[in-house]
Amino acid sequence: MDPQKEILKYLKNIVNKLVRLDDRMSVIEKKMMMLGRANSQAYQRVEQVVRCLTENQSEVYDTLCESAGIIEAGTFFGEN
Repeated sequence: MDPQKEILKYLKNIVNKLVRLDDRMSVIEKKMMMLGRANSQAYQRVEQVVRCLTENQSEVYDTLCESAGIIEAGTFFGEN
């Protein structure tokens, strides 16, 4: 076989592999961007949940303090 033909065949094979690799890289890039957006949305949702839980915990704490104050006042003055 002619050495030039073999070299051309070899180079064509390399080019085909590079084209397939480029296609795969494009798909991976799109998936990475989607993953980044999904991660950002998930982080924002977790942040909202933590804020909501913090507010709820604060309200529960205030209610418990208020109730404890009423109980303490009731027992301090000898009222049952």
